[in-house]
Amino acid sequence: DLALALVQTETRRVADWAKIPCPMVTVVVGLRGTRDDSTADIRPLGRGRGYEINVPLRVVRGCSPEALKWLVAHEVGHAAARNTGQKRLCFAVLVIALASALLSLLTTVAGALAELSGRSDPWMLVRMAALGFFLLMLLGISALRRNDEFNADAFAISYLGDVQGAEQYFSFVEASRQTIGTHRFVQIFIRPLRSHPSHHERLQSMRAQLGTGPGSRRDGG
Repeated sequence: DLALALVQTETRRVADWAKIPCPMVTVVVGLRGTRDDSTADIRPLGRGRGYEINVPLRVVRGCSPEALKWLVAHEVGHAAARNTGQKRLCFAVLVIALASALLSLLTTVAGALAELSGRSDPWMLVRMAALGFFLLMLLGISALRRNDEFNADAFAISYLGDVQGAEQYFSFVEASRQTIGTHRFVQIFIRPLRSHPSHHERLQSMRAQLGTGPGSRRDGG
C-alpha cells in the first residue's frame, strides 16, 4: 500500500531529522481505549525499547499524503520531546486528583453515617475542599496534556515549514467525526477538561510560529 509506505518512510525521515531512534509503525483498526479511528497516537514500548506509532487504517486510507506527513511529524514530535519532567508532574497531579476523589468519597460516607445516627455532618467542609481540589487537579492534567499537543505541533511545523498538511488532516478528522456521529457536548460544555486544544487553536498557534497568522510580522501586525 502506497500510503502505508509513505507513513513508514516519512517516520524514518522525521526520526533521522530529530536524531532519535525510529519509532515502529503499526496500522490498527482502532485505537485502544477509544472508539475514535480518525486519529493516531504514539506509545512507549518500555524502557530503552523506543516508541510505537499506531495509525488506524481509516487514517491511512483517507488522508492525503500531505496530511499523513504532518501527522507523522506530530507523533514523532511527542517522542522527540521526551519531556520526562512534565510526565512525572502529570503523574503526580493524577495521584493527587485520585487521592482527593477518594477523600471526598470517604467523607461523604462518613457524613451520611453521622446523619443517620442523628448527628450533624462534621465532614462537609473537608468534603467540599477535597472535591474542589479534585476538579483543580483535573484542570491541571488537561492543561499539561494540551501543552504536549502544542509542543508536538511546533515540532511538526519546524520540520515541515507549512500548515497545509495540518489543515488537510484536521479537515479529514472533522469530516470523519461527523460521519460516525461523534457528539460535540464535551467539546462545547467541558472545554477546559479536554486533553487536546481545538483545531482552530492549534492552527492559530502553528501559523503564529511561521509568522503567517493574523497580527504576525509578515502581515504587518
